[in-house]
Amino acid sequence: MIWAKRFGILLLSITALFIALIVYVTVFVNPNDFKDTLQDAAKQQANIELRLDGDINWSFFPWLGIELENIGIAFSGESEIIEFGKAEFGVAILPLLSKTINVDRVKLIDLKTNLMIDEKGQANWQRTNLESTTTSISTPAPQVNSTNANASTSTSEKTQSSTLLPTIHLSELAIENAQIHYTDATSDLVLSAMIDLSLYDVQWGRAWPLTMSVDVTQTNLSDKAAAATNLTADLSGNITVSPEQQTFKLTNLSINNQIIADFLPVSPLASELAIAQLEVDLANEKVELTQLSISSLGLDINLNAQATNVLSNPSFHADLQLEEFTPSALFKALAIELPTAKDTSVFSRMNANMKMTGNTQTIALSEFQLNFDDSTLAANADIQLSPLSWRVDIKGNNLDVDRYLPEKNDDDTKAEASSAVTKTSAEDPSSEMSLAATGTTDTGETKAADLIPVELVRMLNGQIDFNWSNLKVANLLIDTIEFSSTQNNGLVTVHPLSASLYKGVIALDATLDARENTPKIMLKPNIQDVQIQPLLLDLTDTNKVAGITDLKGEINTQGNTIDNLIKNANGNLVIQVLDGALVGTNLTKSVCEGIAKNRNEALDESVWNNDTPFESLNFPANIHNGEVSTPGLKIQAAGIKVTGDGVISLPKSSFNYTTNIGLTGSTLDKACRIKEEFQTLTFPVICSGKFTDAPASLCRPDLKGFAKQFAKLAEAKLKIKAGAEKARAKEKLKEKAKAEADRLKKRLKSLF
Repeated sequence: MIWAKRFGILLLSITALFIALIVYVTVFVNPNDFKDTLQDAAKQQANIELRLDGDINWSFFPWLGIELENIGIAFSGESEIIEFGKAEFGVAILPLLSKTINVDRVKLIDLKTNLMIDEKGQANWQRTNLESTTTSISTPAPQVNSTNANASTSTSEKTQSSTLLPTIHLSELAIENAQIHYTDATSDLVLSAMIDLSLYDVQWGRAWPLTMSVDVTQTNLSDKAAAATNLTADLSGNITVSPEQQTFKLTNLSINNQIIADFLPVSPLASELAIAQLEVDLANEKVELTQLSISSLGLDINLNAQATNVLSNPSFHADLQLEEFTPSALFKALAIELPTAKDTSVFSRMNANMKMTGNTQTIALSEFQLNFDDSTLAANADIQLSPLSWRVDIKGNNLDVDRYLPEKNDDDTKAEASSAVTKTSAEDPSSEMSLAATGTTDTGETKAADLIPVELVRMLNGQIDFNWSNLKVANLLIDTIEFSSTQNNGLVTVHPLSASLYKGVIALDATLDARENTPKIMLKPNIQDVQIQPLLLDLTDTNKVAGITDLKGEINTQGNTIDNLIKNANGNLVIQVLDGALVGTNLTKSVCEGIAKNRNEALDESVWNNDTPFESLNFPANIHNGEVSTPGLKIQAAGIKVTGDGVISLPKSSFNYTTNIGLTGSTLDKACRIKEEFQTLTFPVICSGKFTDAPASLCRPDLKGFAKQFAKLAEAKLKIKAGAEKARAKEKLKEKAKAEADRLKKRLKSLF
């Protein structure tokens, strides 16, 4: 145990010597003698000018050092705008024996500064500098214009520039309770900030561990009662500054912050930001960002980016990734309440990633992919910035839009019925309900919202190519849909839009011309081999027509509301339906009902079905101001021939149609037996009503028309009978004349 005893004696001796040294220094060394030295040290090591009005005192905790009060500070060459209530400087002990001071730690407490920009844009921290420029001439630092210029910088130039910076070596630099007040009258902005900052091992070319907390409040200068925006943040990481190499580096940066503001969808809003490394290399004009991640509201975003030639000709490359998250949880966090979707499993997952490259002229988006529930979207884009234009290519698959829509309830049905009543009333200028329901003036004028944003369309300039497979919209199943669209300062074209659906193909050329105040639309549809019945059933939940349809034509319209577009629709269509049927309407039965009633007989309902099958249906559709007429309607079917004409009113959602039906007879019902003489007749059937009416109630036989047909037939029979009687009378006259001639001939012979 002798060695332990000796070690204890040695330790006590060193401690006693150290204490004696401290006592000697504090008793015989007056720190106020070092004011000039301390100011010189601050100037050299921190490039600041100190005003020391208070006494300098020794401090013993947490380190041996010097305490100062009532201090002013100015950056070199600037007016004093900062003051400190207290400053503590840790000093090395041994240099004090030779009456020299070596600052090792700096702690600034209760910093206060008031920065202001007045209405003329003049900053208070620039006034002294501006005055000094009138009496002194400063030599501007040489500018670096390009990477080549940086590469040619000589070693002596770098050495010379580095000597202009003070040598800094501090074990700790701390700022406590800093209060910064900033007022900018030009932007009506007031900022108040409280900052606590600590840096360790501060010296050029070495990593400085950093901790910092910030509390910033923003208000308006003109409106003191306006709601304030508040940001609080805690920051930690490492900073490396190398003036000689002209580099700045942040590593392992972590920021936790919270924002309170009225403009946010949810307040307070908390987020976390982390950066593995951010390096700025001015000499080589490079900036590199590695593993930046942002987390907030359940979202995690990762970013890696590089920029080159940042001072001369900037360009960048970035990889962005949005980690998988639950959109429904995001909506909940944002207090966004969506209607309950038909499929409650939607909004369950989403993620995305993309690559971006660009410069001051162009931005290219590549490998963009968005996965949303069961849907996938991929895109590439090239964007020209000046003038703004784009080329976008979008591809996707598996999207059922109907899954995201809410189920219709009784309230929705009532609202639709109310809307229909309102529209019907609005169509009647004399209706009092029109004024009450639509809120129009007594002239019947309404101001509907614009359907097409004309000014926005005029700003568009580019091309979009779109391709999607397996799409469902409004219960309409689309196998594939693709189109190419160009936008040119108000003129938008789609050529062609092609969709594969219901075993057929739909093609469409379209043009939107918004170069004038009233937009104009042109449509050229081309439909081939589309199955009508499943399409109508999915689209409108009705199946009034079955068959395979073809359609060609052109429609032009103009306006900026749905009503105006319908009312101004003009054009022509040619429609053909093969192997079809009028579902829910049996025209043959309607004719037979007319025949039976004229005979005072009744049909046997059990032998008739509800449809009218036909081999083909052809008709041109002429559209004039939203009114559709079909003068060439022709239906060919076994035992029936139908022609017709009428008007389908799109603005009024109604139709009034008359079909003329010719029958060769029906063996289904004796009450519908037709003599050969009747098979040349055509019998009229009137179909009229609203689009929403039940199919079975739409058509009825035109009994007056039937009577006219029979009257014509009777007239024809009378003419035939009269003609026959006349012929018989003529024949009798001939026979009588012949007989008389023979008699006279005989008498004549007797005379000789």
